[in-house]
Amino acid sequence: LYVAFRSVVATVFLLNTVVYMFAIVFAQVCKGTVPGDLYFTTLTRSAFTLVFSGCFGDDLPAVADSLFEEHLLMGCTLVLFILIAPFTVMNMLIGVLVEVIRVVANHEQETMAIQVLSDALRETWPEGKVLITVEDVSTIMKQTPTVDALLEIGVDATEMQDSPDILFGYDTELTYQEFVTKVMNFRGANIATVK
Repeated sequence: LYVAFRSVVATVFLLNTVVYMFAIVFAQVCKGTVPGDLYFTTLTRSAFTLVFSGCFGDDLPAVADSLFEEHLLMGCTLVLFILIAPFTVMNMLIGVLVEVIRVVANHEQETMAIQVLSDALRETWPEGKVLITVEDVSTIMKQTPTVDALLEIGVDATEMQDSPDILFGYDTELTYQEFVTKVMNFRGANIATVK
């Protein structure tokens, strides 16, 4: 949520900067003209017109007609503002929010996968064991709930059963949390990384 808030604030700041810059341009360029008297009399009025007409489209045709009738360059400046502010900045905001939603969804899927694995291991974990060995893994892998859970979260259960040494590396024993972490890293959907 913090990432989304930070991104939204940055995008709104960028939009305000663009509106402020164009408000200065329109307030200066349109001084003494018909559109200047109607829409761009002060810096505040210019910013108001740009936000409501340029970004939200409220009475945009009338503002655009007035600017194009006064001078082609004034109308083209409004078109440039519309291309930069509403289209680019708002689409950037949408892209950021979609990315945040994707990250949150991936995190939730990871949490659910860990829960599925933990539930299955709770049934098959050797009673009273704090540390698990390679031999214990072979015993656990013969239990149907564990194999089903591993397949559900995307772990190659056959490979894990055939080569439990891959999980242990140079260790001879693992704690429950270390075991769960290493099994989660054993999933086929994970991207290979170098440590």
